[in-house]
Amino acid sequence: MHLDSAPALFAAIGIILLLIKLRVHVGYAIVAGAGFLALVTLSMREALYLGFSTLTSWATLKLMLILFSVLLLSYTMESAGMLTRLTSALSKLGGGLTLITVPLLIGLLPMPAGALVSAMMLSGIVREQGIAREKATFANYWFRHLWIPVWPLYPAFIITMGVVEVDTLQLVEINLPLTLAALLAGLLLLRLNVRFRAAGSFRETLPELASGAWPIAAIVLLALVLKVELAFAMPAVLLLTLAHTRPDKQKLKEICGKALDRRMAVLIFGVMLFRNAIEASSAASRVIELLSGAGLPVLAVAPLVSFLIGFAVGIEMAPPSIALPLFISFVGRGDAIVGEHLLLIFAAGYLGVQLSPMHLCFTVSASYFKASMSGVYRYVALASLLSFAMVAGFVILL
Repeated sequence: MHLDSAPALFAAIGIILLLIKLRVHVGYAIVAGAGFLALVTLSMREALYLGFSTLTSWATLKLMLILFSVLLLSYTMESAGMLTRLTSALSKLGGGLTLITVPLLIGLLPMPAGALVSAMMLSGIVREQGIAREKATFANYWFRHLWIPVWPLYPAFIITMGVVEVDTLQLVEINLPLTLAALLAGLLLLRLNVRFRAAGSFRETLPELASGAWPIAAIVLLALVLKVELAFAMPAVLLLTLAHTRPDKQKLKEICGKALDRRMAVLIFGVMLFRNAIEASSAASRVIELLSGAGLPVLAVAPLVSFLIGFAVGIEMAPPSIALPLFISFVGRGDAIVGEHLLLIFAAGYLGVQLSPMHLCFTVSASYFKASMSGVYRYVALASLLSFAMVAGFVILL
């Protein structure tokens, strides 16, 4: 059975979104959608070869290696108490600014329920400073996710890097305006009126700060300064951290049990298979051809699709996994990348996830601080609108 690649692609996306709605893990949902697209647009032999070549390619294996190294490092640092020491040091140094620095810090490590971790750490400063619940919830939620566009530990960043085939530093440069815009929007809306009473000097807290932060500093040094391939930098930092913390067998078993989730491997395989199936079937070029024929500019449609997928799914990995491969010919790959197009699509998807009622971090933060959901949502909506306006303005200036 062979279908026209454009309707087949829309059907594949529909299958993915339906399965996610039915609470099927996003990785399995994307594999199902990608498999459907390959089977209805290619011959059986071509579809099977596509699946095998995707599974065994260095691009797929590299992404899996990076992702699992990130997860293992996050849980190792959490288990060793490094995150607690780091937060304690920042709290002593920052006074009222801890409301921003703690979620920014916890955001450096993409762990499940990270927003709850930072919320618990902020509870004391929120009470002490008399900060409104809605404002505290917004600060914890918004600043917790600012690193997603530019930090190479986030799955969304890793997936984007693999789909468009750019290196770490190049993707950081492309997405940096989004993080800066979101930071500025958050600060403008927060308008903190806090009292700065640092509990210790920098010299006193430096040992505690260094003992918790050195793995993060090592990643920055290797990946962003020395430009070591992330597939080598992440495992190296992980091994150094394990050698330093020396977890016993039981702890190591717990860390591996949390981090080595086969569903994440399925997700990476599904994303790469989806991208390759779109290319092999020429579905992306066919969709863009239809949009152009209908008089709809791809420059408007691509961000809109990315936003809707992020909003519908509420998972930061979804827009680069589903929308980005669809518009790969619009964005480009490798040396032919169009940075402004990638920035718009990534920004729209990222903000769609931030605004999504499906985003667990939003409900967890509001519930912990006992804040009004509608009150917090006004902050988030305004911050998202300001962020996208700044990014769009930057693209227009370019």
